[in-house]
Amino acid sequence: MPQKILQHRSVPECWLTVSFSLKQIGPWAETGHEVAWVQHRLSTQQNKIQSISPPVTPEISVRSSKLQVLVQGPDFSICFDRVYGCMTSWQLRGESVLEDTTSTTGAFQLSFWRAPTDNDAARGASIWRHWGLDVLTTQVRHFELHRASDSEVYLKAISYITPPILAWGFDVETTYRILGDGSITTKIHIKDHGPAPLNLPRIGLDINLSNTFDNATWFGI
Repeated sequence: MPQKILQHRSVPECWLTVSFSLKQIGPWAETGHEVAWVQHRLSTQQNKIQSISPPVTPEISVRSSKLQVLVQGPDFSICFDRVYGCMTSWQLRGESVLEDTTSTTGAFQLSFWRAPTDNDAARGASIWRHWGLDVLTTQVRHFELHRASDSEVYLKAISYITPPILAWGFDVETTYRILGDGSITTKIHIKDHGPAPLNLPRIGLDINLSNTFDNATWFGI
């Protein structure tokens, strides 16, 4: 690996991406087919981003009931289900960001499962199913609303994610910060509880975007 790559450690935000591709054509893939990749952060400094806020942040209105919380701004509205502790709808400038769903898991939800690959089928997938990672359920223990100001709202859901019958799971604390300009910051803290499995298929968020979108970008691989 070229040594000059290590010279970029002084850059606030620097990532190394290594991709492995087939040099020659094979019986199952063409030349250049990517078979593996890895991404590693080289920089040790935290990227300091200066936030510039408008002089006046729009106010937020909040309507709360036993079943849901509706947060509205000048051009957006976001609805949360109190029973299941999840976001169920998000409207921005008259467009629906999330796909409407009647599922109890919501359209924006923490997930520990992914579709097994051929390599997983040999051993990993059966172990994952043995631990019940494909049938996890969510039990909401607490849901609270905190209004920091006229233009800033915090919603916190404390839940326990566990497979049926088995005596292990995850204690999860999810915090949503919503500002009057419509921006949302989500923080999730996860702690395993009981004899949890050593390996997990994944830890990530499942987001059911509206079918009207045909282009998306994200940071990283």
